[in-house]
Amino acid sequence: MVSRGSLFLVVAIGGVCSVTWVLLAEAGLVWQQARAAVPWLALPAVALTLANVLLRLIRWQFFLRRSGIRLPMRQSAGIFVAGLAMLLTPAYAGEGVKTWLVGRAQPDATGSTGRRDRSGNGEAPFKGSPLKGSRMKGWARATGTVLAERLFDAIALCLVGSSAFFLAGETAWGGTLGVAGLLGAGTMWIVLPRQSWGHLAVALLISVLAWLCGSLTLYAVCRGMRLDVTPLQAIGTYSASTLLGGLTLLPAGVGVVGTAMLIKLQGYGVPLQQAVLVAVLVRLLTVWLTAALGVAGCWRLWWGQRLAAPVTGSHFDALAADYAEQLSATARERVVGRKVALMLRALREGAIAPGARLLDAGCGHGWYVTALAGAGYRVTGIDLAPGQLAAARALSRGHAGGSPPCPFATASVLALPFAPGTFDAAFAVNLLHHAGNRAAQDVALAELARAVRPGGLIFVHEISTVNPLYRLYMAYLFPLWKRIDLGTEFWLDPRRPPRAPGVALDQVLYYTFLPDFTPRGLYRPLGPLEAWLERSRWAPYAAHFTAVYRRRPEPPPAGRSAPSGALSPRLPVVAKAMGAKAVGARA
Repeated sequence: MVSRGSLFLVVAIGGVCSVTWVLLAEAGLVWQQARAAVPWLALPAVALTLANVLLRLIRWQFFLRRSGIRLPMRQSAGIFVAGLAMLLTPAYAGEGVKTWLVGRAQPDATGSTGRRDRSGNGEAPFKGSPLKGSRMKGWARATGTVLAERLFDAIALCLVGSSAFFLAGETAWGGTLGVAGLLGAGTMWIVLPRQSWGHLAVALLISVLAWLCGSLTLYAVCRGMRLDVTPLQAIGTYSASTLLGGLTLLPAGVGVVGTAMLIKLQGYGVPLQQAVLVAVLVRLLTVWLTAALGVAGCWRLWWGQRLAAPVTGSHFDALAADYAEQLSATARERVVGRKVALMLRALREGAIAPGARLLDAGCGHGWYVTALAGAGYRVTGIDLAPGQLAAARALSRGHAGGSPPCPFATASVLALPFAPGTFDAAFAVNLLHHAGNRAAQDVALAELARAVRPGGLIFVHEISTVNPLYRLYMAYLFPLWKRIDLGTEFWLDPRRPPRAPGVALDQVLYYTFLPDFTPRGLYRPLGPLEAWLERSRWAPYAAHFTAVYRRRPEPPPAGRSAPSGALSPRLPVVAKAMGAKAVGARA
């Protein structure tokens, strides 16, 4: 954490510099202007600073995931926010605390975190990870992540500043920063392997957006004070001043950034009193606000001892009481209705009539069990979380009427306690991305196929992250304000769905474009647009997909060819069902 001596030194140096500026600029005039300007400046500048912090948080998690470190998003965010206080240490030395915190939060040498997911693959989120076998390796990767943050910050500031200066006609400043930025980016492009180039571009884009927001705080303050400073001049000035402060290795560039900013503003014709006020306000609303967030984050980690022990118990069992409230009732009912209707149609087309036996793997609160039971099917639900099963049993009893409620059991999709061919069809709704890794997803599909009779159907319902906006939302934002997902999930790619022996992929259905936070009143007017998108070539960018598999007949005796109707899952066909576009293969 930040030492008291270091914090006192930074505050003292910053205070002396600020007082010196104010005295030189006549304190009375600066105070009068501050009283008139501050109420109008704080909100936009604070919003831009928070946007800068949020984008850097997304980049931090992106770096961790690319390094093979899969921390829950909330835990990762706590470490990142605490690390913001480390800019108050000389030469960013305190950033090593982030490495230490990541090391403590990682699994031990066996890969164990003590967390159990819905699939039953208890410590699976870390199995098969590059971290398995050594925490020291994980700390090294975390150190690389911290260094990458600073490097990308510098390159982004160079690129943002050079672009602004060139467009503003200041070629000398633009050329200097541009050469530095291009050298940094080019070096990484050469050093990193070809398969990392896409990740490099994404990280650089996030960094540029983050520091564009940070640079605009200077323009927001100048605009509020009605100063004749253009956005390009403000962006260039902020970028160059911040870079200069970073090169000095002083804590937060204290005394240097503000002075450089003040001198550059005066060069644009801003009076001394107003330039001093702008510099002081920008520093307060950016670096000191960020540092305050960091100190609060450190206090929260220290006081709450958030990283003292690994997460234990079942995540979904702890979530059972308010699981239904994690999504709006309208969005939930809408998606459940679409998936149930999709399965009913496929079951009818597959000659699996009411009365057939179905398996719901990872049944949760039992919404799908009760819906399909209401259509006449005999449905069995399994889940690992007792709290989820209790809610499912209660819902089933409430919908059963005079008939017996549906059976439920505690079981893992990775080791189903059923004889081969017990069911006519099986389905898993948003389960496999919790299974742990790609290999576990294939095992889960193989188990579902084993439990289904030859000719039966298997439905794998999942969230699609092909759309980069959905991927950003589900992997980085959704876990921050909802608790269903942790941010460690292995999302399935509908273009490369799981495979297993004995099953053939019939089709992949894409549907729903409206996100879960869409207001209820917008579903009806936006419905036609969504339906058109589902039928268009943009269908694979939908928010949900369902992979429909068929259990192949028993393999023929040796020396005999396969049935003439059997086609390889690699042969693509296009089908249409339920107003959604389906892309898959015939079996």
